[in-house]
Amino acid sequence: MHGDEIEQDDRRITAAANLKYERQDRGLVPGLLYTTLGGQLRTDDVDASLWKVEKRSRLASCLGIANPCVDKNDRQTDAAAFVQLDWRPVRQARLVLGLRHDVFEFEVRSSKPGGGLDPGHPDPVPPPVHRSITSPKASLVVTPAAFLDLFFNFGDGFHSNDARSAVETGGAGALPRAVGYEVGARARLLADRLDLAAALWRLDLASELVWSGDSGGTEPSAPTRRQGIDLEARYQILPWLFADLDVSLAKAQFRQDFGNGQAVALAPPRIVTGGITARHPSGFFASLRVRHIGPRPGSQLDADSPLDPANPAGPRVPPCNPTLDANDPVQSRCYLVADGYTVFDLAAGYRTRRFGLELSAENLTNAAYREAQFGNVSRVISAPDGTGTPSRRAESRSRPSRTPSRTSTSRRGIRSACRSR
Repeated sequence: MHGDEIEQDDRRITAAANLKYERQDRGLVPGLLYTTLGGQLRTDDVDASLWKVEKRSRLASCLGIANPCVDKNDRQTDAAAFVQLDWRPVRQARLVLGLRHDVFEFEVRSSKPGGGLDPGHPDPVPPPVHRSITSPKASLVVTPAAFLDLFFNFGDGFHSNDARSAVETGGAGALPRAVGYEVGARARLLADRLDLAAALWRLDLASELVWSGDSGGTEPSAPTRRQGIDLEARYQILPWLFADLDVSLAKAQFRQDFGNGQAVALAPPRIVTGGITARHPSGFFASLRVRHIGPRPGSQLDADSPLDPANPAGPRVPPCNPTLDANDPVQSRCYLVADGYTVFDLAAGYRTRRFGLELSAENLTNAAYREAQFGNVSRVISAPDGTGTPSRRAESRSRPSRTPSRTSTSRRGIRSACRSR
């Protein structure tokens, strides 16, 4: 009778340290050998809580227990060591090999009476969980001509799941692996004034993170695959004037359809960024930038999903609308679309070797847009017919996402991980 509004609170302290040693050797192998050794340490201490509220006022209870629904401290620590060998036997070839090992500790402490994490897990919190993962990578760059590079990349990575999820499962699936492949080319033309690049890539995730509105966090889901093409262009118009453009086209799908669709919710199929920048020798600079996110699925169902999972060639699912009953198994098979947006930003200023001054104007066109959108089955207070009986409808809502998880992947994995948030 109070609706389903929630309040999320998050306060965190993050500490990190990085150490890296590099050296160059001649004579050990033909050509040059660059060696890099490093270590990293990061710890996140997060106080997170979730409350049931009505009109932004906290209620006395949450699903039969005293509010808040969740009140906990997450502590996640990652210690890592890595080595990279960059071998350049001749000017036309470069081989990079790398290996990284991460050790994680997940610890969760609840402030609720009895130590339960949430209404669904009322038992005392399990002990801390320790997990580790090793991630190799390899890159080959061939330069058949002075203006052209061909590159082939392979890399393992991972993302760390929510600390609460890690301890609830005893560490199972706490560090899902990501495997990425990339092949592409980069050309430098017009006396190096024009730089063009294109890359075909694929990223396989062992487990996708999906948003859960009821728990106020993320949950591990099934394996996914992303693949697409990235295009880049850089052009020096004048000695002080530069233009750039990046276009990413991608398709993201769950590897298997379990009857609830294959689309990865909120994974945009199109991302465009670009702009023009002026840098005067006197120190003055200005930049006009644009960023565009295309429309993306709001749920695992999209316009290409079949209405009957048992008949993939049959009719497609319809778009969701308020007249559909989310409790009906047939009517609930509809698709939501998270709207895309285009935003222009302007920055200008003056910079010297000792100081700088910058003025930024964001969203020049005053566009109305949502940076975060999530699709949930929602309950409204009164039915459309005015009877006052609560009804359930599928709708798309905007909500900020703050989750104590971390991503560490190859370069391609980082880009794709950002794409999926």
